[in-house]
Amino acid sequence: MQRAKHRPKARHTIEREALHPNLEIKLVEEISSRKKSGIITSPEWIQVRARSLLAMFRASRGWLQRFLDRHHLALRRCTNRNKLPPEKVAPILMVFHRQLRTFIRSTGPAPWGAYPPEARWNLDEVGTSMLSERILTVVEKGSRFVWVPGRGKIRRFATLVVLVRAGGTQPEKLIIIMSGVGGPQLQEEAKQYDEGVRVYWQRNAWADGETFRKIVEDLRLPSPFLLFMDNLGAHRLAVEQLEVAGGRCWFGPPNTTDYWQPVDANIGTIYHYQS
Repeated sequence: MQRAKHRPKARHTIEREALHPNLEIKLVEEISSRKKSGIITSPEWIQVRARSLLAMFRASRGWLQRFLDRHHLALRRCTNRNKLPPEKVAPILMVFHRQLRTFIRSTGPAPWGAYPPEARWNLDEVGTSMLSERILTVVEKGSRFVWVPGRGKIRRFATLVVLVRAGGTQPEKLIIIMSGVGGPQLQEEAKQYDEGVRVYWQRNAWADGETFRKIVEDLRLPSPFLLFMDNLGAHRLAVEQLEVAGGRCWFGPPNTTDYWQPVDANIGTIYHYQS
């Protein structure tokens, strides 16, 4: 007798109807209101709120997923709370690009004006940290930790100054601001960096006005150039210095950098996420 072939069960794709539709309508309204106010709505909040609105309701993880599916909701990683939501950014960026096109046309013939792709630069800072938990040294067996004067478990903060351009050869040197101020120890450390890395020192590894002016002095970008930056105070302080070097600074709208700045939206995102 020939055995019947096993047929896998068809997946049930029809969404299950809500057992408590009034509850879910109330939750959707509150979620929408919280979003407009910039308030984070976590999955845990939805479950706790559901239990408070309906006595003896479990609000299980399974119900939560079905609730999200029924109302076309999804979990997303939060962006910086100081940033504007996407629906408010679009008209701002339209004005930004319109003003930029008007300026470009005023500098020379289409399509590039005085600034072809190789003369257009983007600069942004990316903060990161390095936790040196695995620094090794030879000690007696049985020792768990080794105390090193002024170090211990080291957490070094740094700021990468990322500079890229739309066309042509990219900068050969990586610019990094390390935490620390002077002293022979830091001078010795600086010698150990690869020759392709340009190191600057600042107490908190910040791109403050003084440090950024030093960086600008060493950039030596070919003139003329158009430099896109965000509204960091140090950037504003260096405008005159950059203009003397043959540059034109173009600042993006506040709180929208991750939408228009390729450094922040691409390279910067990777470093922010990993650190």
